[in-house]
Amino acid sequence: MSNSLSLLSKYRTQLMGVAMLAVMFFHGMDFKIYFIEWIRWTGTSGVDMFFFLSGIGIYYSVSNNTLKEYYLKRVMRIIPVFIPLAVILAVLKVLLYDIDPSIILYNLFIFFSIWPDIPCVFWYIPCAMLLYILSPAFYRFFKKRYSVSIVCALIFGVFVSVFFIYIEYYRILIFTIRIPIYFLGFYVGYLIKDKNVVLTKKQECLAFFVMLFGIGLIYITIESFSWDTLRETGLRWSPFFLVIPPFCFFLAKIMDQFKGYSFPVLSFVGKYSLGIYILHESVLGMLTWSLPAARPVKNILAIFLVFILAYLWENLVSRIIVKCVRNKSSLPTSYLSNK
Repeated sequence: MSNSLSLLSKYRTQLMGVAMLAVMFFHGMDFKIYFIEWIRWTGTSGVDMFFFLSGIGIYYSVSNNTLKEYYLKRVMRIIPVFIPLAVILAVLKVLLYDIDPSIILYNLFIFFSIWPDIPCVFWYIPCAMLLYILSPAFYRFFKKRYSVSIVCALIFGVFVSVFFIYIEYYRILIFTIRIPIYFLGFYVGYLIKDKNVVLTKKQECLAFFVMLFGIGLIYITIESFSWDTLRETGLRWSPFFLVIPPFCFFLAKIMDQFKGYSFPVLSFVGKYSLGIYILHESVLGMLTWSLPAARPVKNILAIFLVFILAYLWENLVSRIIVKCVRNKSSLPTSYLSNK
């Protein structure tokens, strides 16, 4: 049984599929059973998984490409899928709900999606893009002092979160609390790609107990504090820093036992996670508003509809991009695989 951290890279797409399903479970389902509701609440950890796995992927991208190639690939991967679809959804919402279109448009730009009194529609993508923009500069520092740079990044994330808690600007914590786990993923990407690290049995046991401690901490905070306190202190999200990295490793290790099986559902959801993320809440909201059916029926229908729409949309975008761009080396591999 392999203990190599490279399992995180090998099964990164499938792990992103797990993360996306967790986010969909959190956003979509509504149960009245306490235990299931507790599990549903932890579905927000899917966002932490995305940041962690994104950090791993970005290290590979930054270290394998020139600065121009890196930025071009990030832009080509996100903007053509995100902006047109976000505008289409904005128009549909304005038509259906009779709301001010400017509020939706705010969500297309960095940080406006977490501005006071503006609904968080697409907050993750602009915030992730900010980290992607900063990553090449961090990489230059990282190459000189690996450990010091990671410690500084973790401290910076904590300091920024504490600062916003102090000034009572709680809305942005949904992003700043996740900064450390992104840079931890960046460091793990380095350990995988450049060091080919294999965990010893002691390290594996330590990772397991850290994960259990984090799960216990999540349970204690949920049981001990009100929703507002969890949100205003960042305790709603911060314990996942201890849980997600070892959880991803152990889940990848389990997947590796099924030799030759590609986990097609998780692979599909992971591959089209960008389109699924953009679509899911909006499609579910439209179905909830317009369809006279039970909530579980709407949730199931939304899932299948979103999967189909994300597949069609991302493949349409990739075909247009591949056809229009002459220099194929500047394109993300996801576009070339859809060709």
